This record gives sequence, structure tokens and C-alpha cells, in this order.
Amino acid sequence: MLGCLAHGGLGWIYLARDKNVSDRWVVLKGLLNTGDADAMAAALAERRFLAEVEHPNVVKIYNFAQHATGGYIVMEYVGGQSLRQLREAGPLPLPQVIAYGLEILRAFGYLHDQGLLYCDLKPDNVLQSQEQLKLIDLGGVRRIDDEDGAIYGTAGYQAPEIAERGPSVASDLYTVGRTLAVLSFDFRGNASSMKHALPDVLPLPESFALLLRRATDPDPGCASGRPPTWPSSSPACCARWSPRRTAGRDRPPPPCSARRSAPPGARARPSRACPARSPTRTTRPPRCWPASRQPLLRADRYQRAFLEKSQQLAGLSGASLETYDSRLDSALQAYAADHGDVRFTGFFGTAFGNITFPGERELAEQTVAAFRDYQRDDRKMRALRLDGDLRAAVAFNTSYAEGNSNYHFDRYDKALERFIALNHRHFEASIRDGETALSGWTLIPAAGALLVAALTLMGVRPRLNEYR
Repeated sequence: MLGCLAHGGLGWIYLARDKNVSDRWVVLKGLLNTGDADAMAAALAERRFLAEVEHPNVVKIYNFAQHATGGYIVMEYVGGQSLRQLREAGPLPLPQVIAYGLEILRAFGYLHDQGLLYCDLKPDNVLQSQEQLKLIDLGGVRRIDDEDGAIYGTAGYQAPEIAERGPSVASDLYTVGRTLAVLSFDFRGNASSMKHALPDVLPLPESFALLLRRATDPDPGCASGRPPTWPSSSPACCARWSPRRTAGRDRPPPPCSARRSAPPGARARPSRACPARSPTRTTRPPRCWPASRQPLLRADRYQRAFLEKSQQLAGLSGASLETYDSRLDSALQAYAADHGDVRFTGFFGTAFGNITFPGERELAEQTVAAFRDYQRDDRKMRALRLDGDLRAAVAFNTSYAEGNSNYHFDRYDKALERFIALNHRHFEASIRDGETALSGWTLIPAAGALLVAALTLMGVRPRLNEYR
């Protein structure tokens, strides 16, 4: 035993060396009060769930030790800092926050696939260890179908519907959104006046701000408040950004004695008594997003932006997303028939109108063909989304398998690199040829000076003779 690392709301944590296994560093976690039935239940749950969990983003358990006065868990030592500690110096850079979110979602996707809910995500419960994140506290983990167990969470992070509906995949995603919000901007009142809301104005890019608002919408019944997809290594995790509207709705709420929010900075503990409550709930129209934030309007704006970028590469006057592909096909067919007939503008229009070097035309044609395939992928992805198959759209858009979007983009990117490299090589060669051609001029200035001097002398001497 080397010393105490921390005291949590329910237990203590010590750093130690395992003499039985190469003196490795380990963490010992036990209870402060072994007579607390709820704390004992949480400790037993942590033991049970940790034994089942095997994921690189979740702390590993090595062993359990039981004594007459209690017991403790022997678990992996994870060096590094918690996200709360990293956040103390101020809001973190947005790319870093997004990277953390992806790591957390991978762990959550795994837990959800195992039928487990984490329930108590917050910056204190996540450590950065070198280049990896670890969830380090599973005391609040429970089965998705558990309707009777105690509920643990932290004010400012716990979803508001927990009190009546209990935890769900949706409420887990709520904690992810709240955690990322705390990391990304100066979120004052997170655990008090704003514990179920975000500021009206967020100092963040609009797309990320909308993501946070959707993930933390206090009303999971709002039809337009479903969280957007967020790529991760787990397709199930991607899909689960969307069920905040329905998750937990068909399940009865947990017993009244198991519902209570935690005070700031501590775990919630089940209340001993609760006033009688009607088992039914009055329905009301869902609170929905303003029209300016409707997802379809945002999708339309992104489509327009995609078309504008496409026009910069291969400009086709008057083309829309619906007609761009056919117009590009027609332009390429016309060019194949007559290399002087270039019907598109932009970067490719300039390149095709200035074919100069051997092999340049072939590379230009390969690049545009790959660009055309990627354009078609965009339309296919949007069609899948409109058909309601979001999982297939995400998989098609993020997969590098042959025939998928990233595969075609990679082909386009490499073809463009080859085309640019060819032009660069010829440009460098032209520079070298020019330098070689100019190298013969180095002797001309001296010879010219001698010639001028001789001519001057020849012209001046006769004039001087006139004055003798």
C-alpha cells in the first residue's frame, strides 16, 4: 500500500503494488461505510459489471479481495489526469473535445451492446492516459432492463427524465452531451441554475452547438430533438444518437424509493421515502426546435454548400444537385469526342483547357472520373438518409471498403495528388532548363564592358587631337 489517491462519495481509493504479479501498479477500491446497504449494493454491482467488461476505454479489473470487515476491488492503475483536471485551466480546444467525445462514445457503444447503462458520466469519471481515455468508475452501471435498482448520477449531468422514467440509452447520451458542454466552454451554473439547460448563446460553431442542444434536450419526447449521429467505431453507438425521443417510454418508471438526483459533486443516493405519485403522466405537446433549426433546413444548407464546392472544382452553369451528375456526364462525353470542347469551368476546366505535358491528359481524366464517382456517393448517402436508413447512410459514408464513399474519395484524392505532382515535376524541370540557359550569360557583362570602353576610346581620341 503506497498511499491514498482519493475518497469518493461511497469509497476510498489507494495506490498499491501487486507483489504477486511483477510489482505492477494497481488500484485498491473499497467502501467507506460497509454498513451502508446502498453503498454495498453499488460496490457489488461494480464488481459484477467490471468482471464482464473488456474494452480498451474502460478500466480493467484484476481481482476481488474479501475480509471479515469488508472487501475491495483490485483494478488497473490508470495514470494521467481526469477530464475535470484538464478542464481546470479553461475550456479545451474543440478538436480535443470532439476527440474525447468519440472515445467516450466507443466505450458507451460497447456497454450498450452488452445491455448495460453507465448512468454517471462526468469529467471526474474519465481519465486521459497517454493517447487514450478510460472510464474509471462503474459503480453506477446497471442493466438496461433493471427497473428496481438504485439510480446513481450527478446533478448537472443527469437527464431530467430519470426521476420518472429511469435510465436509458437516451439518458446516457444526455450525460455525454453535458460532459462535452462543460469541457468546451465556460459553463457557469451547470449544476445549479442551468442543470437542465444550456445558455441561449453558445460560443461554439453552430453545428457543434446544435449537436449539444439536441443531445441535452430536456424533453426526450420532442420529435425534432433527437441527437444527430456521431461517427465512432461502433455502428450501434452511431445509431444510438437518435433514440432520445423514444428510449424508456414503454418501460414503467422505477420504484419511487430509487429516484433522487445527486447533490453537486456527489452521487445520488436512494431516498428512504417519497410522497405518493400517480403512476400515469399527463401528456403534453413536445417542445420542439425553432424553425430556423429544423434538421431538414440545415441539411438543405449543407447540400447547397456541397454543390458550391463542387462547382468550384468542375463548374457547370445552372446545375443543381439533381442535375449536376447528368450535366457532368454530358460534359465529359463531349470532351471525349473533342478535346477542345471543355464545357466545365473551375479548377478542372482550367486544367483541361491547358493540357501541356505528356501524360497530363490521362491523369486529368482519371481525376475527374474519380471525382464523378464521389459525387454519386453523396447522392446515394442522402437517398439512404431520406429513406430512413440512417445506419446504412453512416456506414456507406464512413467505410473504406470498395464501392463505399471513403473508398472513392481516397481514389479521387490520390488521383489529384498524381495530377498535381506531374505538373510540379514539369514546372521544376522548366525552372532548371531556364537556369541552364541563362548560365552562359555570366561572361557577357565583362566582355561588353571592354567593348564599350574600346569604342569610347576610339571616338574620344580624334576629338582630343583637335585641341592639341
